Amino acid sequence: MLTRLRFGLNMAPKIRSVVIKVVLTSNSVVRDATDSYVDDIIVDLSKVCIQEVLKALNNFRLQAKPAKPLCWGRVLGLRVVEENGVMKRKRDNAL
Repeated sequence: MLTRLRFGLNMAPKIRSVVIKVVLTSNSVVRDATDSYVDDIIVDLSKVCIQEVLKALNNFRLQAKPAKPLCWGRVLGLRVVEENGVMKRKRDNAL
């Protein structure tokens, strides 16, 4: 009888990242248009639509929160802004 897992809860984010990577790479179009970090998925909408990514997740019985635009959001502590049609990352404060 299994009473304990052989890994701790600190492994959960890594396991989740691996699962998301496997799901996203199962479809070549989705693979080329997405990137993930822990439980966030960044989608290049010029290459694939959100519905296609959701379909890939649903094939593995995974669900996602509603998509949010990245512009003026934050990724890994950096603000994402659009300048002249190009997405750039900026710090909120000067170094």
